[in-house]
Amino acid sequence: MFVALASYAAFVDAGLKDGKGEKALDMMAYLKKTCDPEQFKMLLHYKQKGQLLMLCDGLDECSHVKEPIQRYIAGVLQSQMARTVVSSRLAGFSDDFFADNGFRFVQLELCTAETQKLTAKWRMSSEEPSRFCQLLTDQPILSAYATTPLTLSLLIQLFKSKRLQDAEASVGMNRGMLYESGVLHMLSFKKEQTEVAQPDKYQPIGRDFKGEVWSFLEVLALDLHTRGNRDFTAADVERLGYSELWARLEPHIVTYSIPVLMRLEVDLTTAAITRSATTTPQGHTSAADVPRYMFRFIHLTVSL
Repeated sequence: MFVALASYAAFVDAGLKDGKGEKALDMMAYLKKTCDPEQFKMLLHYKQKGQLLMLCDGLDECSHVKEPIQRYIAGVLQSQMARTVVSSRLAGFSDDFFADNGFRFVQLELCTAETQKLTAKWRMSSEEPSRFCQLLTDQPILSAYATTPLTLSLLIQLFKSKRLQDAEASVGMNRGMLYESGVLHMLSFKKEQTEVAQPDKYQPIGRDFKGEVWSFLEVLALDLHTRGNRDFTAADVERLGYSELWARLEPHIVTYSIPVLMRLEVDLTTAAITRSATTTPQGHTSAADVPRYMFRFIHLTVSL
């Protein structure tokens, strides 16, 4: 059974606020609430037979309830299931409660060096792949970033646009700076380079617009941080009072991100951009008039 721990964490958080105590962590109660009744009966059947495998994904996304969730998974849940697998980005992982409860730590490299080379060869032309791979060799930190599909795609895109051509240009580049370069590249990305451009929704990108974008991202980041979440929709943007800006910015995000990710041949959920079946009528330009997506804020740096 696959469990998205970000959703489970929201369920736990609500239960704790309602005063349910340890009962708020009951995984089967969560599954009963979120699963189809027939599916839940099947889960109960295999749980009772000791044949239920739990795949708990995204420990790093559990926000402020991560500690009780870790304790529950390592203790109660592990004792009830045939086997429990927990995934997490390294940045959000700790051995608390796991090392002493029979869990074995395995570090996975999603995009190996060979995968990086093949992807670069496929996405680039002439001598670009060899120079890109040499850059990764010269800058081990970039090679480490390139182990995830999204960041590998972003690095290739920046390299092709000559924003990341040599080791000197990338010295000291941390993940935050990498994403910042990606945003700036996205805002200057030529709409003619993709078939999904919507010319009537584009406006010249000047310094003022970039300033608006940075201010919006700061407000959005702090709002998500306060709510212990990273996912947001157009409704959240409207709540924060940035609907007009979003109507201008969202086409750039869709035009830039989706073709890049599709060319990498990874599911869009790898970058946490999932398309909803809901569309809205055509009309005046507003945040409500574009296809509905859920977006994820993937990097947050707070300076105190």
